[in-house]
Amino acid sequence: MIKYLKAVLLIILVLTLTQPSLAGTWEDDFSKKNISEWEIFNISVWEYDPDLDSAKWEFKNGEVYGSMHESFNKSMFLTGQLTWQNYSVSCRAKFVGNKDKTAMLGLILHARVEENKRYMFLINYFDQKAAIVAAAGKLKQGGEPLKGWTQEIVKFDIKFDTWYLLSASVVGNNKLHFKIENLTQGNNKIEFSTNVIEPIEKGGQTGFLVENADAVFDDIEISGNRIPNGGTFPVEPLSKLTTTWSKLKRK
Repeated sequence: MIKYLKAVLLIILVLTLTQPSLAGTWEDDFSKKNISEWEIFNISVWEYDPDLDSAKWEFKNGEVYGSMHESFNKSMFLTGQLTWQNYSVSCRAKFVGNKDKTAMLGLILHARVEENKRYMFLINYFDQKAAIVAAAGKLKQGGEPLKGWTQEIVKFDIKFDTWYLLSASVVGNNKLHFKIENLTQGNNKIEFSTNVIEPIEKGGQTGFLVENADAVFDDIEISGNRIPNGGTFPVEPLSKLTTTWSKLKRK
């Protein structure tokens, strides 16, 4: 019996050592309304501002609805830990409701809210543009950026009330990558990257952003070397169930 237990323990040890020790996937399809896993943060034109009354986030029909009806002010719905670094995030998102000229939605990576640092991967409905923005310092009053901000902007055909698959990643400490795909038109997609001037080396939280828009988000998936397995459905090693379910939901 002792030899058997030793053999079992040895097998478990070998399997543990042969799997990536920290790599994992954290997911949420919002079916269970895990509000304890999420926080709301608001950013005014130049600083962290928790008292923006027009910001609203809610779980509804297994999705997340986000609203912010002020230009140049952003509301973020974040999850994760400040220790999360160099990870990838994907989700489904679409514009609904308000069709304002400054309406934006997007993904946030490596957010350190109180330091006003974050990477933003955005789509702008009115301007028909997609952008990567690296916020590495506070903004001046009036919206003029300080040194430490950089961005890459490309034209992209964005439609109202249409699901898009957004995929964003931080590679190392200075490479940002953004991919957007219209889930109803396979030929409507774009992919681009940029280097940042001032890296956010400490990592940070991730989640969604809205600015002067109403938007819906669903099926977030976060993966990387420092991401734990968990979320709505904890991911088992070598399991494909979560990926299969996400694909079925998107269809």
